[in-house]
Amino acid sequence: MSSLVRLPGLLVATLVLGTPALAGPFDLIHTDQVDVTLCENGCGITLSGCDFAVLVNVGAAPITANEMRAARFTAVSSETTIALYPFLNQYTSVLPDLDPGHARGGVCESNAFLQTFLLPGEVFENTQGYQFLSFNISRLGTGTFEGPVTFYVTMDMAGYRATFQIDAMVHLGPHDIALLHGARVHSVPGPPPPITAQLDIRPGECPNVFNPKSQGRVAMALVGSPTLNVRDIELASVRLNGFMPLRTAFLDVARAFSTIPCECADGVDGVEDLSLRFASEDVAAAIGPTAPGSVTTLTVTGLLTNGAPFEASDCLHIVGPPPRDSIPPDSVVARMFVRRGASRGAAQIEYTLAADADVDLDVYDVTGRHLESLVQTRQQSGEHQVEWRAENMQQGVYFFRLTAAGQMQMRRFVLLR
Repeated sequence: MSSLVRLPGLLVATLVLGTPALAGPFDLIHTDQVDVTLCENGCGITLSGCDFAVLVNVGAAPITANEMRAARFTAVSSETTIALYPFLNQYTSVLPDLDPGHARGGVCESNAFLQTFLLPGEVFENTQGYQFLSFNISRLGTGTFEGPVTFYVTMDMAGYRATFQIDAMVHLGPHDIALLHGARVHSVPGPPPPITAQLDIRPGECPNVFNPKSQGRVAMALVGSPTLNVRDIELASVRLNGFMPLRTAFLDVARAFSTIPCECADGVDGVEDLSLRFASEDVAAAIGPTAPGSVTTLTVTGLLTNGAPFEASDCLHIVGPPPRDSIPPDSVVARMFVRRGASRGAAQIEYTLAADADVDLDVYDVTGRHLESLVQTRQQSGEHQVEWRAENMQQGVYFFRLTAAGQMQMRRFVLLR
């Protein structure tokens, strides 16, 4: 089923429900020569309103909106300091299916030559101003390279692959780009599209928190399901943004869940999973620069034993330095730990004071927001227990901060429902 949205000069059918079928081959009419001036401080330039390519459906079935959104580009540059980033539907929120014999792209005066490559009878849908297929050319680092660059590009979509190249002359100075010439390339059957699997980072925890400066290992699980037997995974191919796991094991550690992004799943389901352990420093390198409080997505890729690729993603919440696991010898707090309470929505905080002290025990969420004060009094030396009941709290990660005689200790607690 689809709904119709009218854009200026274009009737758009937005996919609402349905599983896309393999569409068939496509042609790509693309700009193959450009003259670009990149600003001297290292910024890049992106086409605005005019696309670098026109997509033509030369198959017998529609190319669906989902298939177009799943299109993948790779680009290799002949010059290491200049990069090309092609992308599809970056700024257009709705994509109609592309019917057989139809062509689509944003064509304006500067790239009108692309229309000359259309064949008689092909119906052109001009998406000018909506950036259907575009690219960005950027400088990497602070190099001063000027001269010719060749970009070798691959586009994979709906089981077919088109390969092409773009020759660019690069200058430094005023921000500008000129599209000079075009070509038409036909797609051929490509490698199978990646199978979407399920990834559970830190099984049993939600949200998945990570401190980029932490040491140790991060547990993950490729979740087994009726559509994925984890024994069919080629273990040597598993990568996290190029990093190999330190350890793999076949264990039931997670539960299959829906395809809602970053959904939490608790417990196990009796189906074998592929348990993974990655070095914390590799995870930090995979996510790149981040700030505490941000959320990023990690993707694990690999191959099945039959050669089919797969990928699986989950969210990671970035936090600052974690609570200290050890207590200094001169601390007033001689011992502190948190365990689950008798009920599922409760935590038991236990600590020992080495001397009488003014004590504050507070609860914070993963963003650092203060939620509740559990203790605000002077206590005698010895053992103490406090229960935190969290019936009205969402499942996730919380922190307990204990301050005694001006000295602070913190512990993390994962609340599960």
